[in-house]
Amino acid sequence: MKKLSTIIFVISFLSSISFSQTIANASVISTIELDNSFYSFIKEINNEVYYKTNVYKGMKLKTGQKIELEVNKTNVIILNHQQTEKIYCFEIKSLDKTIASTEKSIERDERDEIIISPFPFCQTDTNPIGGGVGYETNFNQPAIHAIITQNTSPLVFKQIIESAPASSIVIINSNVTIDLTGLGGPIQISNPIIISGGRGTDGSSGATIKTSDYGLYSFDNTLGFTLFKVNCNNVRFTGVRFVGPTTEIELENGYSQFKECIRIYKEGIETGGLEVDNCEFSGFPYAAISIGAPDYNKPSFKNNKIHHNYFHHNRQSGFGYGVIITFGFAKIYSNIFEKNRHDIAGVGMKETGYEASCNTILEGGNDTNFDMHGEGPSDHSPNAGKFIHIHHNDFLDLGKERTHIQNIMIRARPDVQCRIENNRFKHEKIYNAIQQTTTDPEINNNEPYPLGNMLVWNNIYDTNKYKGKYIKNKWNHFTTSNQITFPSTDQEEFSYATGWQTSYDQNIFAFGDVNADGYTDIYKVEYGHIYTIPFNAAYNDSWTLLVDTDYSFYSLKFGNFNSDPRTDVIVKVNGNIYISNAIQNNWSNILTTSAPITKFGDFDANGILDLFHGVNNNWYVSYNTNNNWAFINNSSYNGSSITFGNFDTNHKTDVFLADGTKWYISHDGTITWEYINDSEYTTNQLTIGDVNGDGISDVILNWNKDISISGLGAWKTLNTVNFPLSTFPFGNF
Repeated sequence: MKKLSTIIFVISFLSSISFSQTIANASVISTIELDNSFYSFIKEINNEVYYKTNVYKGMKLKTGQKIELEVNKTNVIILNHQQTEKIYCFEIKSLDKTIASTEKSIERDERDEIIISPFPFCQTDTNPIGGGVGYETNFNQPAIHAIITQNTSPLVFKQIIESAPASSIVIINSNVTIDLTGLGGPIQISNPIIISGGRGTDGSSGATIKTSDYGLYSFDNTLGFTLFKVNCNNVRFTGVRFVGPTTEIELENGYSQFKECIRIYKEGIETGGLEVDNCEFSGFPYAAISIGAPDYNKPSFKNNKIHHNYFHHNRQSGFGYGVIITFGFAKIYSNIFEKNRHDIAGVGMKETGYEASCNTILEGGNDTNFDMHGEGPSDHSPNAGKFIHIHHNDFLDLGKERTHIQNIMIRARPDVQCRIENNRFKHEKIYNAIQQTTTDPEINNNEPYPLGNMLVWNNIYDTNKYKGKYIKNKWNHFTTSNQITFPSTDQEEFSYATGWQTSYDQNIFAFGDVNADGYTDIYKVEYGHIYTIPFNAAYNDSWTLLVDTDYSFYSLKFGNFNSDPRTDVIVKVNGNIYISNAIQNNWSNILTTSAPITKFGDFDANGILDLFHGVNNNWYVSYNTNNNWAFINNSSYNGSSITFGNFDTNHKTDVFLADGTKWYISHDGTITWEYINDSEYTTNQLTIGDVNGDGISDVILNWNKDISISGLGAWKTLNTVNFPLSTFPFGNF
């Protein structure tokens, strides 16, 4: 690249590109990495412009706003965001062949760059993750109760809030700071109101509400308890910067010190609808937000939404939560979490749970990021809450400076499920990212409780690697490519260390379509019953009993064994194969055979599984798994030396062979072997599945997960670079 001279641009999306005056006296507050041309970071998408880097950071400029770029004599590009009247400078360290620089650290509460989710699912949200500049706050025209334009005393502020009538709003100008130190008790909110602080407006960090009070935990110790106690439905906090008394982990005298910011709880009355958005929380040694109170006999607190906030430095030894669900349920989404003890936690009581999605978790947490404790009775185990759904979160925290390095820890068995899917983890190993554990053995005389209801699939590890189990949201009973497992080493599988941690097998779930609606359902076998639940289950869903069975999960085969598109199950007992049609009817005999029920395909493309059997150098098929054996081919290769796939477009099952030197296909299982590729690997070192969604099976190398497309191409690494999230056929990224 030729050396650049001073160039000044003004880009306006109301008019064509023009020129402007040089920006003088700009100070460098941030530097980033650029591509080989500084033009590359301006990209117009649907009348919007995103400034992006290769680390998913950026600042969004909307139609009608202007930016100014300058390359001056000191080789600095200056970007001026007209709306916020702030100047951003980006240093160019080389002007020869590339333009590059390193990022300069700035305090995140002063940042205006936007963290962009890697998931297309989250990118449909036009508001920035974590709120701030660019966040659009919408109100349903509430009546204005008060506008606070200057700093005011704690008692006056308390009176304003507590006297606000239902459906009104209290606006705190963004330059106002309210110090509640010495208030002497929580502010009681008993009407559905809005408290607004203007965070992000004109680049503001929002009106500040702070306190220096904290103390030992007690409901009647006002120093150590909450700032705002919400006693009713439908209260909203938006655009406020809350600052607690301390950001330290170890507090004075070794005693746990308490302060929380917001708690929704009214004794004996079910309360919910709390919304907290576009706020910043720091320095609360107990919690920033608490949902409910610890009492089994009280109603739960549901329908709460915590979104587009920035939680940081809420921590101390043994406590410190961004959001804690004590008794209730909340949707927690599009937040930034940084340097909290637990970003999200639940105490594990019945009815407790959360849905966490589209959050970004930055480095520096001093315990597991997302957590659910084990508490109280459940069927066959203590609760780890009722329902937890963790999806589309970006876990960038490796936990290097803490005892438990895992991002997610579920400490017992949820009553319904904990479903962890469509997330991205920086951790390379699955077990370093996720754990399910028993309750502390001291509670049960060192006897571990049974675990379960832990569903983990469709995630990204090591920043961009596909590992583990992947399942499609929509179920097509005419194909066998609805799911795939990319084999892992023992160190990568979802398993656990020794001690009081216990493994939980992810392979005890089956998948199909229970009601022929075309959407995937989940099956499990427990305590003599087969249960099902929708793949996209929500908080109010539960496992449905289908049939009783004396057979173990591993002896059953789930699939389509008749023309009914609902999934069936078969089992072999004493040489007889029995079926439960749609897993809803009594067992009936469909075939008597000595063949094992291990290899199935669809050799006539009718959407019904056929049983395959190789014996005495011959291949046989029982079509629909209920007909007499039909000879289809002869071959000396059987058992583990062959596997099945679809390597052409006729939808009939093909037989695949890898003998350590070459790969072969027998199309439809009836054609003579056809050579397709050279390879040193044998069949048992490979997995067959359709990774790119083109309907043709691909070949995956188990040990490092390289892929040969259609079995014909050279090896490609199985990662999000070669197989982008936006087009990956499994999950819902």
